[in-house]
Amino acid sequence: MAEAIARFCRLLGQQGKRAQALFIDPQTVEIKNIPRQRFSDAEIGLNKAQVLAARYSLLWGVDIHAFPTLFEPDLLYSYYNWLIFIVGCVDDGLARSTIAQCLNQNSSSQLPKRWWLDLGNHRESGQVLLGSAPTENHLSWAFQTPSHCLTLPSPALVHPEILLPRPDQLANAPMSCAEIAMLNAQSQTVNGMCAAIAANYLNRLLFGQLKKWATYFDLEAGSTQTRYTSPQAVMQFSEPR
Repeated sequence: MAEAIARFCRLLGQQGKRAQALFIDPQTVEIKNIPRQRFSDAEIGLNKAQVLAARYSLLWGVDIHAFPTLFEPDLLYSYYNWLIFIVGCVDDGLARSTIAQCLNQNSSSQLPKRWWLDLGNHRESGQVLLGSAPTENHLSWAFQTPSHCLTLPSPALVHPEILLPRPDQLANAPMSCAEIAMLNAQSQTVNGMCAAIAANYLNRLLFGQLKKWATYFDLEAGSTQTRYTSPQAVMQFSEPR
């Protein structure tokens, strides 16, 4: 996703628009990340966010800032008048809960300035979810203009379970190291598939017209399912569940 985000920043700059990317990650590059993730042996021990920010800011001359820390909503407060797309490439409920808090900055009656694009995957399957409305009330005006959807349910509204910790993250998890490794095993192509779908979402948001807000895929079955921005699909989340 880092490469796609940097590319889109470059394209926006060529259109005369100001765009800035923030890469946020407290982790360092480890040998186990290679070659599954786009790092090299020379980068082992370096912070992931700083490596990617340096690489793509130098490559394409775009404005990228790196934060070698955990994500906190405070990092976005100075961007109060910016349109922000938070791209969540995390695998635990606590991190997603922190991202979800940012959507509380959206008004319940105005166009949202905070959008959350969440990526998640298992061994061979995954999903990409886009949303901006933190509560059911925020969806009450989603289709004030019948031909356009103005806001979408937060990924946490659609799938509340993504805010829960994984079984191996529980303090009293009765799992061995081998069991945890098996649980978190992924195919060599699932991350790339998830990122490609999410990049397509961003591309259509920024440069075209997006007509969908949730995509589910299964590499083993070769299947993809998509939810489109129809009133029936979106407004089902406007009622208390």
